[in-house]
Amino acid sequence: MEDINALINYYDYLLKGKTMKGLSGIPKKCYRYTLAAIFINIIFGNQLNDGQKVNSLIAQRILDNPKEFTNFNLQDIKGTVEQSMKAKHFYNPTDYETVDKCIRFFRERIKSIKTKQASLFKASELSEILDVQKIFEQVIKPHHWLDFNLNDGLIPTVPEFIAYGDVVNLWNDLIEKAELYQEEEKQPINDFERYNSKSNRLVRYQLGTLMRTTWIAAVTFAECYLYYIFYNLSNDNYPLHNQASKDLLGAKKIEDEEIVERILFLEFSDISSNHKIKKLYKDYKEINNKRNRFIHPSAFNDKSQNISLLQTILNTNTGEVRDAVIVCTKLVKEIDDNLPDELRILFWWEKITHPDYENYKVGSIVNPNKRLKNND
Repeated sequence: MEDINALINYYDYLLKGKTMKGLSGIPKKCYRYTLAAIFINIIFGNQLNDGQKVNSLIAQRILDNPKEFTNFNLQDIKGTVEQSMKAKHFYNPTDYETVDKCIRFFRERIKSIKTKQASLFKASELSEILDVQKIFEQVIKPHHWLDFNLNDGLIPTVPEFIAYGDVVNLWNDLIEKAELYQEEEKQPINDFERYNSKSNRLVRYQLGTLMRTTWIAAVTFAECYLYYIFYNLSNDNYPLHNQASKDLLGAKKIEDEEIVERILFLEFSDISSNHKIKKLYKDYKEINNKRNRFIHPSAFNDKSQNISLLQTILNTNTGEVRDAVIVCTKLVKEIDDNLPDELRILFWWEKITHPDYENYKVGSIVNPNKRLKNND
């Protein structure tokens, strides 16, 4: 795989006005169409294909020997690029201005990555070049962020999917360590030696860490989902009917529970009347409170029970973690299933292998069939 920093520097060089300074007429047009071809390959995830290597060689050859390129070469390169643009839903594929737009956008993205390490941009920035919606399976709105990834192409950022990936991966690690601990318990030595052995203690400490981080990740996933719903509502100017909901959209700081209680419960009757969601939400709040103790371990007293707040950390077990993960994932799924179609965001839910949390089985976030975007 190519070194990303070297690739960024190389494309920065190809796109500089100084690099093109020695070109004019037909060779310059050949070069700019070749840059457009490179750009198209990148955004559709074909950076690592042999065709991209050919494009780079052509670009360099034009720079080294511009006089070799005639109108015949121009028509060949131009025809290939226009055909590709047409197939991939570019606007005005036969208009030379489209090539200019591609190069400007390409240059902006490389500059942003190089100077700010920022590869994300809003879909609206690309909308004047191509029909963004037609190249993805899910709904892409102007305010959604896309990742300009040199190896993988354009990737829609899906915050709750990233967060759920953490849940699944941590859960898998937790199950692996739990099974290792069970094997440790089978060692043919006396209980005292086994419990105090270095390997047994190491696995127990690792299990404790994984239980806490999995719990935290589960709540983070639910929060992430709720905040993304809020982000979409805010940017879509979705019509809300209650003043409390409208006021929240303009707030500078909000909590996840406010999104549920002041928007979802007030605005969507299918959610507020759903007893299953209400029970899950009640459990979620308790799980969230315990999550806060994991994030901020404290030696203070829990005055309601007159015990140390640290007791929560010591008492947590895999069964409780399992229950916490189940509540968080079920709450998110139930809310999404009961939202209006235009607000649902879990388009990826059926594309992965979910863990069987009830039975302590692992899962995978890798789509067994294809990536989450349409690369055709």
